[in-house]
Amino acid sequence: MLAGPPQAEGAWGIAVTQPIVVGLDGSAGDEDAIRQAAVEARARRRPVRLVHALEIPLPFRVEPDQRDRVRTALVAAVETMLGEAARRIAAAVPGVPITREVVSGGPVPALLERTVGAALLVLGSGKRFDPTRMWLGSVARHLVRHAACPVLVARRPAPGEPTEGPATGRIVVGVDCTSVSADAVAFAFEEAALRGTGLIALHAWEPWNRLDRPDLDEVARAEEARHLAEALAGWSEKYPDVAVERMVVRDRPVLALTRAAAGAELVVVGSHGRADMALGSAGQALLRHAPASIAIVRPRRHG
Repeated sequence: MLAGPPQAEGAWGIAVTQPIVVGLDGSAGDEDAIRQAAVEARARRRPVRLVHALEIPLPFRVEPDQRDRVRTALVAAVETMLGEAARRIAAAVPGVPITREVVSGGPVPALLERTVGAALLVLGSGKRFDPTRMWLGSVARHLVRHAACPVLVARRPAPGEPTEGPATGRIVVGVDCTSVSADAVAFAFEEAALRGTGLIALHAWEPWNRLDRPDLDEVARAEEARHLAEALAGWSEKYPDVAVERMVVRDRPVLALTRAAAGAELVVVGSHGRADMALGSAGQALLRHAPASIAIVRPRRHG
């Protein structure tokens, strides 16, 4: 730690457990991360933990007596940034407990450590994907694959990207009908219930039949619809207030999800599954192009 113990603000009279961890890097994407963190804190009634990992690349020519001065100035600037983020969240969610931390070192170990026992890790991406940005570069890929909790990459549509569509105001979950997407489905239903919104469960399939045989396509579509129904079995009973629309689409999964995401509050996918509904290379493409925030949910280890 660079700035002493974490600084906490606010109180709800609840246990400060399973926080919403927010990784802030001082970029434009922080605005979206702060906004989504406030939404999640309000919905889940969880505390917020703001984290900035500070790596200080001091030039070799800086005199030793100046290093501490530079370090102190940088830490002060980061604390100001975190303080402003805390004020914005507190204004949106009065009384929410907020912790601010400035951590010395790289963002990967700092954030991975703080995902243990967390409800969610929120990162910002800015309005457009940029492979040079920290969160959506190798750091984000590592966090998505190894975080101990779901990771939400917050973004808004960029100019020219669609802002309305069939999913406007709803949550979209990609379902590949394997056990890998089961936790993503669970997360999506819970999120929809907490936000008081509807849910689109989308399953996309690519036809094995390359011939012009509509009859075979109908058979395949019926089979895929059956798989989707099985993957969703029991969830509407658990969350009866969540209106669910099932979509079975003949298309590449990442394209189907990108199109369905227009206007969505959130897109939810699993990680490491078949049919590209999980976060592999196609999922990375979804992060680049989907005009909505995306939550990536890794399967939990049971037992």
